[in-house]
Parts: sequence; C-alpha cells; structure tokens
Amino acid sequence: MASKRMYYHVDGTTMYQVRSDTLYSVLQTALTMSYINELETGSASTLKDWAGSGRGIAWNFPKQATIRDLVVRFNEARSWNLEISNNSSNGYDGDWVSVHSSTISPSVGVISSYTLSNPTAGTWFRIYATSGDTGAWYSAHLYGEYVQPSFEFWDATPTAELTGVNPLAISTIGTNNSDFNEYSSFKIKNTNIDGLSHTYTVYALPVVTDTTVSNNIFIAHDSFTGGDKVAGATGWTTPSVANGAFSQELRVYSTISQANNPADGFHYFLVKVVEA
Repeated sequence: MASKRMYYHVDGTTMYQVRSDTLYSVLQTALTMSYINELETGSASTLKDWAGSGRGIAWNFPKQATIRDLVVRFNEARSWNLEISNNSSNGYDGDWVSVHSSTISPSVGVISSYTLSNPTAGTWFRIYATSGDTGAWYSAHLYGEYVQPSFEFWDATPTAELTGVNPLAISTIGTNNSDFNEYSSFKIKNTNIDGLSHTYTVYALPVVTDTTVSNNIFIAHDSFTGGDKVAGATGWTTPSVANGAFSQELRVYSTISQANNPADGFHYFLVKVVEA
C-alpha cells in the first residue's frame, strides 16, 4: 500500500492536545486542524500556534491507520516519542507502543522530516514529549494509509493505482498571458471490505482558504464537454459502483480566464470523497 499525505482535518479524524496526566482539550474546528496540516510552509508568524500548553498532540483516526512518515515544525526544543495505540480513549490512557527506534528532537522553527522505523497500525497516533508540558506548535503532516481503504484512486485507463504524493495534481503551469484550462483524470475503485456496492460523492476543495481555487476548481464526469462540470465545493455523486469495480472516468478541472489569472505561483487543492 502506498504512503500518502493524510488530510486528517477532513476525513473524520479527531485531534487532541494532551497533558501528562489527562485529556487537555479537543481541537474543535476543522479550520484549526487545517492550519496544523497546512500544506504551505510559510513563516513562523503566519503558521498556527497552539493555545496553552500540553505534553503533546494525538490523532484519533476513524479506523486503523499506519503512519510511515512525519513532517513537523515546532517552536520549542524538546525530545518527542512517536507512539500508536488501539485502545486509548483520550490520547493519554490505554496502551501505547513506540513506532520509531528513538525520540526525535527537531530544531526550533525548522521543518524536519522523519521516516518511522517501526510503522504499526493503530486507531491513535501521538507525538508525546518525554518530559514536561510544552507550548505552541506550528505544523504536523502525516504520511501513511488506512489499513483497509474503502476506495482507491486509479488512473483513467485503469491500469494502476495512483500512488504519488500529489496524484491528482494539475501540473501544467499557467501564465497571465492566456486562459488556463487543464484537468487531471482518475477513476475510483471500490475496495470496501463489506463486499457491497457504494456511491461516491467527489469534491475538489482548497487546502486552506483560497478563492482562486474555490472559484475555479470543478469536478467533471460523463461527456467532458463542459456542461457536466460542477463546482468543486458542490461535488458530484457517482452511480453505484460494485465491489471491486471502478467508477466512470472523473476529472478535476481548473478553468481560469486570462483576466482572472493571478499568476502568483501554485495553488493547492484536495479531492475529498464521501462513500455512501
């Protein structure tokens, strides 16, 4: 199974800040989680700080996941354990198993990457200070996969699963000298262990607030003549897909007129799929 960036702020994951004695607080909003899962590196002044203090942070996934890589940026020099649990109720209690051979000690304000030496499946993952409570963090990106994904993204043929870090990226670079009209094609494969048919509602959304993306990203299906495109935030639901089968070809479109093209670098989107 390929390791992929996990957009935990939109997949049903709950995120906690934990102290050394008990649950401290739940991060209530997807917006706060999206800041911590921010794709842009930015500067320390623009990244999201944690409020208050805590021993670490914990993710409670909607089902078992295996974390394989970690990219973090902290604002305090500490040593951290990387741990997984399948029976915690709050990010502190329960049994925790180390998934890395040593603690990590990234420098303050520096983006640091780690490949876990002992990736293990669990419903909880936490980054936990070896001692004492600590203050604000800037960002934490997780790479891995759910142990049994409900669906997979495949190329439009379909001949292979899409396994890149950004498998649906629209990589053509537009300029402010012409209109921009590009797309990325894919199919959805039903891999749910329940053996049943499912429908999939597909959305294309900005990673963070970005009107260039929200106003100019679309999902297309069927004829691809333009009339079947729907706004990315509205989404489109596939007909029922049998277990083990593929949906029809779908496309993520970006259409920006020359007049509205900001020509200011890359803009990032994610594709969200809701199974029913």
